[in-house]
Amino acid sequence: MDTVLKLSGIHKSFKGKKIIDGLNMEVNRGEIYGFLGEKGSGKTTTLKMIMGLLKVDKGNINLLNNEMNNNSREVFRRIGGIIETPVFYEELSGLMNLKLHGNLFGGYKQEKYMELLELVGIRESAKIKVKKYSLEMKQRLGIARALVNNPDFLIFDELSNELDSKGRRDVINIFKKLSKEGKTILISSHILGDIEKVCTKIGIIGRGKILIEGSVDELLDLNNNADIEECFLKVIEEE
Repeated sequence: MDTVLKLSGIHKSFKGKKIIDGLNMEVNRGEIYGFLGEKGSGKTTTLKMIMGLLKVDKGNINLLNNEMNNNSREVFRRIGGIIETPVFYEELSGLMNLKLHGNLFGGYKQEKYMELLELVGIRESAKIKVKKYSLEMKQRLGIARALVNNPDFLIFDELSNELDSKGRRDVINIFKKLSKEGKTILISSHILGDIEKVCTKIGIIGRGKILIEGSVDELLDLNNNADIEECFLKVIEEE
């Protein structure tokens, strides 16, 4: 398989407290990888290091066949995502926010931005100021913005937090569509039912390292579980 992301022996500490402890992880092209863990397990820290928002203390991150370092700007142009709550220019419209982001990559025709807003279900709100958007609309706009540069690799951290049932279903369908188009997606969520519906591979993190990794079917068979939530709880309890 074509490996898109490989983390090898990653370590990260804050003020002497170890958060990530020799983490190894692998994501292959076209996978939708579900990254699961309890609060404080190191999920968001790991995602921030992958996106270059935090520096690795020790270990290697290989993303899109490039060893990541401070000179990896071209690689970062090929990724997109949302870490924590997306931030926008509230006085500008959703469309203008996309255009500003698009200008970082050279700019595009307006119809491209409208197609992205259509994809995430807020085309009719394109010219409304973002300050009037609901939290769910901002999440949808965040997905559209993450796709502006047509990235090969996408990262979404706890995306489902502000989405209702319909919103989560829509996002699942968007992820499936993007995967079929060849994009690779890494997502974390505490809504394990959604993870089971959309992900092709899952990794569970605990105490700063991957406790178990495999396809949904492999994890369920290995743990004799009826669903991923039951599997997750069993793995965490055994840790």
